[in-house]
Amino acid sequence: MNSANRPAIKKGTGHESPVAATFTALKDLISPRLDIERPRDAQSMQGRRLLITGGTSGLGRALAVNCARRGAQLLIVGRKRVPELEQELQALGAPQVETLACDLADLDQVITLIQTLKTKEPFDSLVLNAGLLPNQTRLTRQGFEEMFAVHFASNLLLLKAFGEKKWLERVLLTSSEAHRSSPEVNPETLGVPPQFGLSDGMKWYGQTKLLLLNQFWLSAPKQQLRAALCPGPIASNIARESPSWVRPLLTPVMRLLFNSPEKAITPLLYFLLEPKEELLSRSSFNYLHMRAWKMPSQAAQSPELQAKLSKKTDTLLKMWLEQATY
Repeated sequence: MNSANRPAIKKGTGHESPVAATFTALKDLISPRLDIERPRDAQSMQGRRLLITGGTSGLGRALAVNCARRGAQLLIVGRKRVPELEQELQALGAPQVETLACDLADLDQVITLIQTLKTKEPFDSLVLNAGLLPNQTRLTRQGFEEMFAVHFASNLLLLKAFGEKKWLERVLLTSSEAHRSSPEVNPETLGVPPQFGLSDGMKWYGQTKLLLLNQFWLSAPKQQLRAALCPGPIASNIARESPSWVRPLLTPVMRLLFNSPEKAITPLLYFLLEPKEELLSRSSFNYLHMRAWKMPSQAAQSPELQAKLSKKTDTLLKMWLEQATY
């Protein structure tokens, strides 16, 4: 994208670059606001059935382990099937576990996943957790930028397929405070890949998070809880995308200063375990940053942007389905 046509970037939100985001993350860890309690270990999930994307590593895996100990049935989506994870989770107490292979950057595979899920027993909770932060623009098989495909397009397809089902009680989205630093969204160029490198990838990461947040609460059934959260800084494998020269330093720093995935799942567990009716009565926009209640950005709440994006995404969804080669 020509720099003259590049959308304006919001300044001063603390997530404009990897360095700014790191300092903001450390500040959040040093002086956190604690509006919610940590869920009790004794709270059971017997009889519950969860679908978790990005559940074979990092935050998603930590959530799967915790829910297995509570007796939940689990469907876990990752890039590949992991039989050893299935065995581990069943040994922890999950009565039924299945890992499903799907590269969420490939929309053909996402459509195949949806067809497979429709043949299985319904799940009462959907956790849209998969994410990545590449160090430069990478295109998918369908020609989309990879974060756009994983964070927005694949989740949108899953929501369109299952979001309005009466048996789906809770839909959780792992989002990011970086959505506040998104470049201005132009619905007319939705899906056109931006060109970025290591220094400005965080901004486009934020935009993909904003895009889905804006559409996330649209068409939610009255009795379905939809909640988004930013888990805060996590010592995860996202550092694998960093340059080789900085990785040996960055990884131990993250492990020392950032929350472990096991600790960072608190807001996810909160939305899974608290009484649904109580959460539904709280706000139109259930959004947690770590353990603090917040409102998403104005752009994430904008009805005008929501209508424009919805119209454009309906056109894109029809095109994706028509061109699918699954």
